[in-house]
Amino acid sequence: MRLLSQPYLYVLSLSLAAFGAACGEGEEADDDSVADDDATADDDATADDDASADDDTSADDDTTAGPILTTLSGNVIDFAGFGVPGNIADLAVSVADPTPALTGGAPEVLATVVPNVDGTFTFADLDVQGVALGLLLIVDDAAASNVPTATGVPASCYQGMTECSGRGAFAIADAIHLGLVAGLNTAGWLGTDLVGVGAFVGFVQDETGSPLSGATVTGPSGIDVYYADADLTTPQIADAFVTGGVPNTATDAMGIGLFIIPEASIGSYSAEAAGYDFGSTTSGSQPNILLVIAFYGTPV
Repeated sequence: MRLLSQPYLYVLSLSLAAFGAACGEGEEADDDSVADDDATADDDATADDDASADDDTSADDDTTAGPILTTLSGNVIDFAGFGVPGNIADLAVSVADPTPALTGGAPEVLATVVPNVDGTFTFADLDVQGVALGLLLIVDDAAASNVPTATGVPASCYQGMTECSGRGAFAIADAIHLGLVAGLNTAGWLGTDLVGVGAFVGFVQDETGSPLSGATVTGPSGIDVYYADADLTTPQIADAFVTGGVPNTATDAMGIGLFIIPEASIGSYSAEAAGYDFGSTTSGSQPNILLVIAFYGTPV
């Protein structure tokens, strides 16, 4: 089994960048008919030659306004086997800006590509200036044999960079989605469509990417967190979130450290495990998509 190597956090915290505006007063000086007949205006460099207006590069050349990325690459990962999805030829990968979700909208798709047969994909000539929340890698297919998923790319991967590589984008087959719903129902969840209501599908791991046992996920009050065990890797997926008929209360390394939070409300999320320290993220799930996230613990 290949383990995750990098955190995928969909961060919903807005950082506003101030953009300068080029001064248009130079055009008023050039078109002023009073100035054309007045030698004091024609020869006056304060209008035509003043670099403060026409040659000012403080707006056009300012690279501090936001990150600009030219290349984003990675590979599509099958959620069930952590390899290349068997139906890779049917899948498409989109990169999206999650900012509109702050006001109840859908992520803005910036570009879409078809992955290669080995699961790799590349977005070239990508302009993400001003995208401060991170990006989403959305995997979906027209045949509906997979459910739509979104895996986060943190802004630190592309902030001020020209390349962000090695990113994973998870693909979840519809059959696996139905199995997860059955397992959650056994554990007490009353829903029938995990995608429709939106959910976190996450992992708790150590800093090397190995799944952790005994970890719990914390978040806003009222959320229900379901933890998978070893049954996740067997045909008895309906029992993946219970032990002896009782819902699991923490992650299991044999269950790849998996947790699921249906209808995850927007708020601060983190994980807790003995001997580890985890960062927190402000996030929330969106209807009609499964958001894949991971928490990585640092030994203390």
